[in-house]
Amino acid sequence: MKSQKNQPLVSILVPCYNHQKYIKTCLESLKNQDYGRIELIIIDDGSTDSSYEIIKTWSINNKNYFENLSHKKTINNGITKTLSTLVNESNGEYIAFCASDDKLDKASITSRLKGFTSDNTAAVFGKAKLINGEDKILSDDAAKKLYGANFKNKSGEQVVKELFFRWSLVGPVTMYRRSAIMKAGGIDTRYIAEDRSLFLRIIKQGDYSYIDEHVAEYRIHNKSITRNISGRLIIPKDIATLHVEQQFKFTGIRHLHLKSNRIDLTLMCKIENGNYLCLIPLLLFRVTRKLLVALYLKTSK
Repeated sequence: MKSQKNQPLVSILVPCYNHQKYIKTCLESLKNQDYGRIELIIIDDGSTDSSYEIIKTWSINNKNYFENLSHKKTINNGITKTLSTLVNESNGEYIAFCASDDKLDKASITSRLKGFTSDNTAAVFGKAKLINGEDKILSDDAAKKLYGANFKNKSGEQVVKELFFRWSLVGPVTMYRRSAIMKAGGIDTRYIAEDRSLFLRIIKQGDYSYIDEHVAEYRIHNKSITRNISGRLIIPKDIATLHVEQQFKFTGIRHLHLKSNRIDLTLMCKIENGNYLCLIPLLLFRVTRKLLVALYLKTSK
């Protein structure tokens, strides 16, 4: 689309690692955006397949579709450090992330930009379809399918409350003001759940807004972190550690909700040390908390 200089510049940031099967489809979805001023920055995080060769060839053939297009390959630094580098190298007033195996809908940027209705709006997110490794649509609403989330007819504090107590943002659905990310301290490279960390810091200074429109396709496939018990605890333990760290920055029920993760951490550490019987109280505790959260959200509208 032809660039309109009066439009704000939007940076689309793409981290890539071993996604030779999907990277071209991802990039094509970015090229096909109906928005004019896009900066595309791609970092290949040390892929061992042909991902970067595909990126280089595609970039040569499609650089004229973007106001700025850059790419590079680094050693394998991990996703959070790669995201931090992408943010620091971006120039856009707004930032959208898209993993190299996901896709953005044609009006994704335009739709989300319209959601920034006030200076206090720090981030805007929409819906994503859930797809598998072969592009088959598994659900029309990835957040609802994976996490039971429901944002319809919710706005303002209701949206923040839903996200705080029932985290459900999937991959590429969120667009941020770059200034909000930087004011919050940037990407926290200590945590795998960097988007959760960013959320907990951003809501101290701005709002998250929801638009009831499809903006992306979020892919799930068989390349999980690991299949053993300790491996399955990596992300839950990461989030629990983050929550415990952040607990004193909130008060009331939000403080108590984050503080409760100390129990998760204690039980998960015992499981990692071979006490697998602790799986039972861990599951019971997490189910109980989930039910209490659902009750709270239902009665505090």
